[in-house]
Amino acid sequence: VKHSSRNTFPVVNGEGKLVGVVHLDAIRQIIFDQTRYDEIQVKDLMTEPAAVVDVRETLDKALGKFEHTR
Repeated sequence: VKHSSRNTFPVVNGEGKLVGVVHLDAIRQIIFDQTRYDEIQVKDLMTEPAAVVDVRETLDKALGKFEHTR
């Protein structure tokens, strides 16, 4: 986070599957309070994706997911 210009960070499981995203706004309040680092888990800060696009999907299918989930 410190060296990134991103506002959204992917969360993947052990198999590399996307399970959620953490938005910078979700961690802004605690990022400078290192005393809380051991008590907060990433799963408490992440949101599940509305949809996941696979690299093998057609553009039409991916855009359909975008439209459906807004």
